Amino acid sequence: CNKCYNKEIYDFHICSISKDNYECQICFENFKKSNEKCYFLKCQHKIHVSCYNKYREYCKNNNKIFNCGICRKKL
Repeated sequence: CNKCYNKEIYDFHICSISKDNYECQICFENFKKSNEKCYFLKCQHKIHVSCYNKYREYCKNNNKIFNCGICRKKL
């Protein structure tokens, strides 16, 4: 997240970047203008449920690491 540089605590760190971010990290749609359901990731960043499902499937099918697009924490 560029706030923690100590790798030993990174996995236990709760990222505070973009807590006021009101856009989906996948489709960039503003959450306030969207009627779509949202999902909070383990790191507390928010994503549309449909975007989460598509991204998870993409990562699985392409042997990619499934992680948060903002802080890169594994999901």
